[in-house]
Amino acid sequence: MLDPASRENPKFKDLQRVLIDWINNELEEDRIIVKDLEEDCCDGQVLQKLFDKSLCVSSLLVTEKLSGWKLNVAEVTQSEIGQKQKLQTVLESVNELLRLHSWSIERSGDSIHTKNLVAIVYLLVALAMHYLAPIRLPEHVSVQVVVVKFADGVYLVLLMGLLEDYFVHSVVFAFELMQDGGLKKPKARPEDVVNLNLKSTLRVLYNMFTNYKNSE
Repeated sequence: MLDPASRENPKFKDLQRVLIDWINNELEEDRIIVKDLEEDCCDGQVLQKLFDKSLCVSSLLVTEKLSGWKLNVAEVTQSEIGQKQKLQTVLESVNELLRLHSWSIERSGDSIHTKNLVAIVYLLVALAMHYLAPIRLPEHVSVQVVVVKFADGVYLVLLMGLLEDYFVHSVVFAFELMQDGGLKKPKARPEDVVNLNLKSTLRVLYNMFTNYKNSE
């Protein structure tokens, strides 16, 4: 997830504008207009058109014509499964090209389909550099990515605890589990533990330590 402050970074916004202008210029004949990278690049259609576009790239006396790489995929795909399959096909072919320059996008499929702006921009910058696009990319653009893990439910529980003050109930339940496990009833109050009272917390932890220190 892109940090909100990075999303408003002037250089990052300028980079997006440059990429959008480049795409629209290249796909003008196809009557494709990109206004938002996240919304317009997630289904693979724009990326497919860029890949199929007959661009001549000259570098060290080597000319590469992309028309010979035309992909055999549907022009428009409405279903989510179809979009993912199309996007994966496009990315596999694009990756073959970019691998020559040590760019790797092998794990970008899901990120791009879920509108991960960083993954989309990374791919477009790689393509622009590979094709020697006649654009000037902003220098020293940096963004911060916030990694949030909800898959195992732990962070969701913590988030709900913060929002609904569930932590007191959670500590009460933990105290009940301790007693069910044969531990003495903690002398500390649940609300003291929740409020980060050091002495109360240490009492609870010491009670657990003395009970389980010899357990295998």
